[in-house]
Amino acid sequence: LLATSRTLYRDTVYELQGSVIVGPGATLTVQPGTQVEGDPATRGALVVARAGNVLIRGTRIEPIIFTCKG
Repeated sequence: LLATSRTLYRDTVYELQGSVIVGPGATLTVQPGTQVEGDPATRGALVVARAGNVLIRGTRIEPIIFTCKG
């Protein structure tokens, strides 16, 4: 559970293990060019709870990529 705001940066590949929940009042910001991978063994997924926020804006040159690891 992300209870506070957090930023994911383009210079790191992030792995989601299990359900990662953006909680109420928290904001997840994802920079353009960031890669996020879900772990299939733990069914990695991003979940946004009611009143949780995400700021995800990729560009044509720097897309944000959500994919499955492996």
